Amino acid sequence: MASALVMQLQASALLRCKTLHFYSAINTAGLNSISPGLTPGLYADQSQWASYDLDSLNIDGFIAITPISTTTTISVTGDNIVGFMAYYGTCVNGSASNDVSIIEGWGKSLNTLQFSDSGDDCSN
Repeated sequence: MASALVMQLQASALLRCKTLHFYSAINTAGLNSISPGLTPGLYADQSQWASYDLDSLNIDGFIAITPISTTTTISVTGDNIVGFMAYYGTCVNGSASNDVSIIEGWGKSLNTLQFSDSGDDCSN
């Protein structure tokens, strides 16, 4: 039993180390080397967000969510989540208003609605 706990703690520490290394690379060798005025962001699905403790980083997070529905469960939290990227938007009678109203309810200011390459034309 103690052996399993030690292995879990070691795996958790390794993931944390990799996450911090990734964060450092983004800021040092990544965007800041191009322009200090750019703001880095991190895109992950809910599983990655939870597994890699990404809510502990000081970087804006965007979470992939699929499908879009009134029963979609958002299972992650974090003060650094600034938006959800919802897949796959639909147009009903030329409007995506149903999907838009759902993702607005998720409470982040930079939510986006992604469409598959289906040729749908949402005109309003």
